[in-house]
Amino acid sequence: MTKFITPSHTIRKYTSRPLSGVPEWRAKFSTPPGNATGELTSSPYKSALPLLLFPFEPRRVLLPGQRARLTFRHGKFMDMIDESLSSYESVVGMSILDDDGLLPVIVLCEVFEEEVEVKSGFRGVLSMNVGLRAVETMKRWDGAQGAGYDVENEEKARGSDLGDAVGGITALDEIHLGKFVDFEDDLLTSDEIKAAHEYLANIASLLNLPSLPTSTSGQELTVRQKLFFASYNSMLERYDATGMSRNQSQIIAASWAVFSTVEDDDKISSVICRALTTKNAVERLRLGLATMLDSTMPVADDYNESNAFQ
Repeated sequence: MTKFITPSHTIRKYTSRPLSGVPEWRAKFSTPPGNATGELTSSPYKSALPLLLFPFEPRRVLLPGQRARLTFRHGKFMDMIDESLSSYESVVGMSILDDDGLLPVIVLCEVFEEEVEVKSGFRGVLSMNVGLRAVETMKRWDGAQGAGYDVENEEKARGSDLGDAVGGITALDEIHLGKFVDFEDDLLTSDEIKAAHEYLANIASLLNLPSLPTSTSGQELTVRQKLFFASYNSMLERYDATGMSRNQSQIIAASWAVFSTVEDDDKISSVICRALTTKNAVERLRLGLATMLDSTMPVADDYNESNAFQ
């Protein structure tokens, strides 16, 4: 049976910081050799990049722009974190298992080495606190595009201790180790941008903001607003580095950030899977707005005969 990542302590962060690890990881495993500028590749199939993967349920996975501090107690997961620091430039992936099986899209994350802390508990039981930041989505490489590139990357992946331990890839191993290519959103048309701004206006209303995007300098923010803008600004910095138009990047960044305002228990697995697999930011905004609205709706237990019609 697959063991999911269900850490007992998850601290949601709303601080921001520059990318650290992903550019180096891309440069190390790219074929032909890449660079460490953080620039996205123009062709998504230039390289299939190897990743160590942690299995998550859809509601628990970090979405791009989100940051959290997780606690791991399973020895294999602690070994994977250590391996990511030593061999994968502090980069890991989150694989998602839903009712239909393994999702083809994963979330690429950075491990903050300075936030990795191993603790010894009762009777010597170890736990590991790890700071993670979700950066982007990638798609599992099926071997159909440029098989020649795959050989070198597989050799690099298996040069690590964990790669040697895995040996032959099986269906179960694919949950923990795989190769991936870029999976970027499509550019929006003028009509889609117009529709996106209508969704943004509704999201701003739910967040008690005058508009989105908006300036928050000098303004005291609520927790939900802090979570939104931490994710939004993190994604915006990444897209700005690619030369994407500001209007496009703001919409895509907001389409991910909206999910950071909703607690995990209020998320619907099928909606999260759809948000991860769509390449249309307007559709993701629609899903995020629906998730926000659903999380604010009173449940049946909130009603009783005395107040049902008041």
